[in-house]
Amino acid sequence: MATKTTAAKPAAKKTTAPAAAKPQLTVTVKLYDVAADDLYLIGNVSALGAWDASKAKKMTKKGDAFTASFAVRKGELIEFKVSAAPCWSKVEKGMFGEELANHAVMIENDKTTIELGVSNFAG
Repeated sequence: MATKTTAAKPAAKKTTAPAAAKPQLTVTVKLYDVAADDLYLIGNVSALGAWDASKAKKMTKKGDAFTASFAVRKGELIEFKVSAAPCWSKVEKGMFGEELANHAVMIENDKTTIELGVSNFAG
């Protein structure tokens, strides 16, 4: 009597979809008529210290500009200020030393880029 053999079925391959990229905000700042060795972003989200200047995001100097990128959520309103130190005493000011409104951006895309110019700091 002939024995019937059957080949084992190969195990199904597990495929994992690549993780969805988190939306990202990139901020680039150029300085005009003012100098600073470092720049920081202080803002309303945890990546920017949640308005705690001691937890501000340090920017990276690239050529004649500073830049910082961080994860955000679509539909989120990001507000921030630029500072020359991780403290409020060196926050950006207007040309004549006046207070400036927060920079604000509503996140609607996966990649958002903001370019700013700063010409004065407090202190």
